[in-house]
Amino acid sequence: MSRVIEVARSWLGTPWMHNQKVKGIGVDCIGFLFAVAEECGYDLPSMPSNYPRTALDDGIRKYLDSYLIPCEEIKAERVLLFQYAGFNNHVAIATSENSIIHASYTHKKVVEHPLDGIWLRTLKGVWSISM
Repeated sequence: MSRVIEVARSWLGTPWMHNQKVKGIGVDCIGFLFAVAEECGYDLPSMPSNYPRTALDDGIRKYLDSYLIPCEEIKAERVLLFQYAGFNNHVAIATSENSIIHASYTHKKVVEHPLDGIWLRTLKGVWSISM
C-alpha cells in the first residue's frame, strides 16, 4: 500500500468540520487533501482560509491546475474533483481506480467507498499530487 493511501486511511472516521484539518477532531475535503499531502511530505500551498462551505466559483479547479499535474487516468493517489450544486467544489483521493476516500459532509466524517453512480457522473477532473 502506498504512503498516501496509508495516511489517508488513518483519517477514516475523523468528523467533517468546515475549514479544519485536525486528525480525529475535524476536517473538510480540501483540508483533508492538504493534511494528507503535508503528512506525506508534499509541500502544497494552502488555499486561503475562511473559504465558503460551498465554493461558488472555480477556485478549487484553478488551484488544482496550478499546483498539481492534470491526468486522464484514475488510479490510487490521484486527486479527483467533483461538481456539486453546479460548481466544481469537492475533492477526494482515489484509493484505487474504483474507490475514493474523502471528508464527506453527507456522512459527517472521512469515509472510503466505491467510485460509482453519482460520483462518476459528477467527476470533473483528475490530478496527480506527485510533482
